[in-house]
Amino acid sequence: MKRASTTIALLLLTACAQTPSPTLAPGLIEDPLFTNLGRDGNAAWRTLQHAGPDSYRMSAAEGVLRIERFGREPWGKVVQSVKVEELAGRTLEWSAEVRGELRMPAERFVTASGLTAVLIGRAPGAPLALGEGVLANLSGQPELPEGTLPWTVQRLRIPIPEGASRLEVGLILGHEGWIEIRRPSLQILP
Repeated sequence: MKRASTTIALLLLTACAQTPSPTLAPGLIEDPLFTNLGRDGNAAWRTLQHAGPDSYRMSAAEGVLRIERFGREPWGKVVQSVKVEELAGRTLEWSAEVRGELRMPAERFVTASGLTAVLIGRAPGAPLALGEGVLANLSGQPELPEGTLPWTVQRLRIPIPEGASRLEVGLILGHEGWIEIRRPSLQILP
């Protein structure tokens, strides 16, 4: 059986250097200014990290979300969940401006940094008893380079297959250093 994640296409990183991009409407994004940030399920933007002691500071001010690594855990991220069951057959574009200062961690490198998108659902024909699972994990693709990154537009195009129920979009940090995001947008493409 061909995995659903292999059929998901992903679009490129578009660099806009230090020139601000035209501001897109937030589309399906709730709270584009990151005012509702927290660990519980009631927050519009949920903060998560790999298991273990706190290793990431996650904060927001003036419409900019920041993730900063200070501990050993290999990744930290902030995500928002969007229902997509009625969007099967459509393509979404998750985009935002991203900047940061990224260094390769001393320990094993686990995940790239940048925009993340995880598609959840049940693949057509999958046994009901298995429930939902990950249909595609587009975290950190395409990978951002090490070094100082000025404000850069990053985009992910996500085709929504039959059986998809929700999409988690956000920002992930898998390097040492920090990363920021502003002007998040999740659009349904024509």
